[in-house]
Amino acid sequence: MKTLSLILFSLALSASNCFAAEVTFDQWNQISEGGFSNVILYPPSSNSPIGKGKALAVVLHGCAQAPEDFKEANLDKMAQKYGMVLALPQVENEADFGCWDYRRTHHKRQSGDYKLILDLVNQLKSDETLQIDPDQIYIIGLSSGGGFSMGMGCIAPDVFAGIASAAAPS
Repeated sequence: MKTLSLILFSLALSASNCFAAEVTFDQWNQISEGGFSNVILYPPSSNSPIGKGKALAVVLHGCAQAPEDFKEANLDKMAQKYGMVLALPQVENEADFGCWDYRRTHHKRQSGDYKLILDLVNQLKSDETLQIDPDQIYIIGLSSGGGFSMGMGCIAPDVFAGIASAAAPS
């Protein structure tokens, strides 16, 4: 009954154009959000076991990768178990070989992909259907995405509750 109510509510919202991107819970969705032309989004139906609502993890790919590559890593199973919305953006202002530009000397909240990540987080937080807990927002990256996530965490510690980096330059 609860699922049916959620489906009917979602259909009513989409019919009235109340939110920008139609998303399907428990499935991978491709959206354009926060200035990114390609974001792979996985919204779980479950809430986080801590806090209120769902956590949000922004997951950044490495060089010569696409966000779709992470769909093979069973992240959706982890997201469902822990009530975590996954947002996997494709780099917009790419450096060589599709890398995130973590080497930039002027890391600023108001420019480049730094601004786009913050805009993405703000837009996803404001989407009431996702129920994101603002105290559970994380950024994770692999390779150049890991280097970028560390820079992002340094310039926006008020936004991210945690940062993770794998096989990345520091």
